[in-house]
Amino acid sequence: MSVLTLEYITKRMKNNQLDIFFSNDTSLIQEYIAESNYEVDFYLIQRYKYPFEYNSNFQSMVENVIIQMKMTVFLYRMYARKYDDEAMKEILQNYRNVMLKLKMIVSMNENITGLIEMEQPIEPIRSEYRKKIFDKCTLKRYDNRTS
Repeated sequence: MSVLTLEYITKRMKNNQLDIFFSNDTSLIQEYIAESNYEVDFYLIQRYKYPFEYNSNFQSMVENVIIQMKMTVFLYRMYARKYDDEAMKEILQNYRNVMLKLKMIVSMNENITGLIEMEQPIEPIRSEYRKKIFDKCTLKRYDNRTS
């Protein structure tokens, strides 16, 4: 499954890097991980079957691509919390690249080979101020989660 986890992050980060940013606050780290997972999945579920279904030949490759996108979002959120320096510029550029790719996937200008598409993409519902995009499925899931 293509879910970003604390274990995955700690294996890929330098010693104590998470401590520098989060001061051992694991609940905050988990919140950032959940937000990163949601942000990427939010775009992908507008076009692909969820839970994600894979062409068996591409499953591990596709899962790695999705997790890397989520890791980029996590790093952006983590660095944005503390710094505004040269390192942040590269991370910001990586984040913008991921967001652009996700938007292109939703608009069907890009594709993730190996992920199985929905038969009919979901029509987005925009908020009054067009800041958030929802669809009937995400609204239903949100309503069920908050009740």
